[in-house]
Amino acid sequence: MSHRCNRVSLGLTCLVVGILARAVAGAGTPTAGDLYFDNFQVKNPFSGHVYDDAAVQKVHFSFDGTSSFALGTPVLVADLGKSANADGLIFAPNGNLLIGGSTTGKIEQITTAGTVVGFVNVAGTNPYHLTLSPNGTTIYSGGATSLFQGGDTPGPLGITPVFADGAGHAVSGDDTLLTQLAFDKTGHVYYTSSPDTGVGSVGIFNLSTLTTTRHIMGLPAAHGITYDPFTGDLMVSGNSHVTQIDPATFNVVSDLDLSGLGVNMLDQVYVDGHGHLFAGDNGQVNLFTGTGTKGKLVFIDYSGGKHLVGDAGSFVASNDLVLALDDIAPLAALQAGDANFDGNVGFDDLVTVARHYGQSGSWINGDFDGDGKIDFNDLVIVARNYGHSLTAAQLDSLDPSIRADVEAAFAQVPEPASLALVSLGAALALRRTRR
Repeated sequence: MSHRCNRVSLGLTCLVVGILARAVAGAGTPTAGDLYFDNFQVKNPFSGHVYDDAAVQKVHFSFDGTSSFALGTPVLVADLGKSANADGLIFAPNGNLLIGGSTTGKIEQITTAGTVVGFVNVAGTNPYHLTLSPNGTTIYSGGATSLFQGGDTPGPLGITPVFADGAGHAVSGDDTLLTQLAFDKTGHVYYTSSPDTGVGSVGIFNLSTLTTTRHIMGLPAAHGITYDPFTGDLMVSGNSHVTQIDPATFNVVSDLDLSGLGVNMLDQVYVDGHGHLFAGDNGQVNLFTGTGTKGKLVFIDYSGGKHLVGDAGSFVASNDLVLALDDIAPLAALQAGDANFDGNVGFDDLVTVARHYGQSGSWINGDFDGDGKIDFNDLVIVARNYGHSLTAAQLDSLDPSIRADVEAAFAQVPEPASLALVSLGAALALRRTRR
């Protein structure tokens, strides 16, 4: 976060205005939607004067799939007040937003309409970057124990139940301080450890023993981290870099240096599972005057070509957004029913539930309600979030022992999702009359 003491800019020498975009060699995939983000508090460290409250905002974005990325005007969702601060931003399983309290030691919950639900404390640490466990029951955070450690620096692992008070836990291994965790769809956990400059380590984290195994050190992009189901790679961000890493070998697959587009302090990074990446750049802020350069929203489309962030065929844009930009939330809440983390709930997710039906398991096995077992309630969650029609052929391919439960679960779904069952029922009736 650029409001920390080691990020104070006493002289502003570079102001880049508008959209900077790199030329594209190949077509990508169009996308559009609303993006939620937060900005940190801008406060004079000596006088205590607050120039800019911490806040949560949203902005509409659109990409035409070839050469044009546009942002709308930011809209205020919630002003968090002069005593609050803001850092990590993610969605809770209920669709509300969770905001890391950074120096306040709290995680706050608000609705997307801006209503404050409440907050919880994370004792012994300040929750900067936030990550939700795949089963939706636990918030993991990384962050310093004190502002005097230098701001958005790594710290103990915060473990917080959704939604109750949590605490920091000491970490051992190659790196003893954490910035952020990321989960892949097979249950492996990865970590970054770096100060706010982004240069640091990336490796594997053992949640059972709270132990790190470092695989890369001195990486410029080692601050934000997320798993990308589109490529099967890790996407990490920091400094002016976005780096794509093979999680099996920890080889750098691709790297993109955005310093030429005026980006120098990337924070968290998120993907949509369809070949699009979003990251927030803090910009530069003078804490003594409350002025500075706006943080930039970085957008990368790598859905076409070689599926590499640094490839010449990938589209890259860097748009001025707001002063003191901090973190950007994923494009949607952790999608209930999405077992394979591809951003959609479809037949593959239904098959996952069917294969583990009646067994114990976690999110990746189809336990979407977090009760430790895969049952009818999880089928209903899939049905409620199902993204397209379930065909008779698909139903026939399921194990007969679960077929009746699937039909019953989908029958509970209100319009318009139940329209899929109308066509399904008609098809089944026709098939039965011909037998």
